[in-house]
Amino acid sequence: MEGQSIFRTFRFPLSHLPTFFLVIGYPVYWLELYLFRLGHGMSTPLAWVIAVFFSCYVFFRNSSFLKDGCRSFREWYLGEALFVKFLLVFMAVTGAVTLLCSFYASLLPPHLVQEFDALNYHVTLPRQHLLRGSFNHIPWSTADLYFLP
Repeated sequence: MEGQSIFRTFRFPLSHLPTFFLVIGYPVYWLELYLFRLGHGMSTPLAWVIAVFFSCYVFFRNSSFLKDGCRSFREWYLGEALFVKFLLVFMAVTGAVTLLCSFYASLLPPHLVQEFDALNYHVTLPRQHLLRGSFNHIPWSTADLYFLP
């Protein structure tokens, strides 16, 4: 055990990016609620800027892993049977069509109960708190009685 460090090398894997976005967004919301007030329920681009820079940093740190993974996938793909290649291309096209349909549906007005709930609870209420300039209870909103974060 001599010469061994008890500290692991700390790296940011790509799979942790969504968690880091939450870690970035939650404190920035509180900062904008109490410190950086733009007025009229507007928010600063601080969270987006931090998230973009942090994402670029994570992608830069993982670039060798991404290159190695793409290279090994290409080698594996070229060695596979024609049916497997066709199946992978079919799944990629199906996924792309699904994403395009989802993007198109996101441009339309909400029509499901879950969408109204998300708009009310996750967009409107935090904006109302920004407008009011405090995290106190909003008297006209019953949804504000539920736990937020």
